[in-house]
Amino acid sequence: MKTRKEIDRDYRKRNAEKIKAYNQTPERKAQLKANQEKILKKDPDYFKNANKKWREENKEKDALRKKLYRAKKFGFDNIEDYQEHIKNKRELKKAENKKRIENEKKEKARKREADKQERRIQRVNNIKYDIDDNGCHIIVSGTNKQKSGYHQFNSGVYVHREVYFFNKGDIPKGKIILHTCDNSDCINPNHLIIGTHKDNTQDMIEKGRNYNAGYQPKLTEKQIKEIYLSDKSSYDLAEIYSVSDTHIRRIKRGTRCASITKTLH
Repeated sequence: MKTRKEIDRDYRKRNAEKIKAYNQTPERKAQLKANQEKILKKDPDYFKNANKKWREENKEKDALRKKLYRAKKFGFDNIEDYQEHIKNKRELKKAENKKRIENEKKEKARKREADKQERRIQRVNNIKYDIDDNGCHIIVSGTNKQKSGYHQFNSGVYVHREVYFFNKGDIPKGKIILHTCDNSDCINPNHLIIGTHKDNTQDMIEKGRNYNAGYQPKLTEKQIKEIYLSDKSSYDLAEIYSVSDTHIRRIKRGTRCASITKTLH
């Protein structure tokens, strides 16, 4: 036995078929055409405006109907739950895209760093050097020698720092690399140690070296000691040793050449 719902559905179906068949008859077609011509004679844009007006009036209803259809399609009983589901889905997708972009950036950064390290290693390996009697690895080619006597790559990085990094490890911030052999052309890792500018200056004084090639200090260690122990005025000492009186006063105060004068206290 059919339910009331099925009976109504069959009735509407039969009725729709009857109306469709009736509209296909020549008499009904002629009647509809005559009615359309009559209406268009009064207002040529009647059907265009009517459709536009209908769309505007039913825009919200149509949108609501579509939303409800989609909600039921995905198994939701009301639009609010469906909209909440869509919101959560969009947020999840947004979070996934953000994570994907971050991972891509990390991967690109890792690849750039790996390529950079590879170039650095290749650059160090391309250096050509000779070994002298002291065991120093004297650079022959592959670098640019500066006026200071040290060698650099085209990027401006000092060669001895790169050699130390790849053979002994990281260089702490604020530290420099010293040559125990006092040869700026040497890149033997065994001749390179970590130190500070103060250590370098102290080593320079102790070994009688200087900052610039060809420069000789005006005062010897013996003269510095004589100045420190002298009772003469700074002006007289400056005239005797051909240096400035300021330099003399700094030696006497211990702010200059302290490594030499500290043993005289």
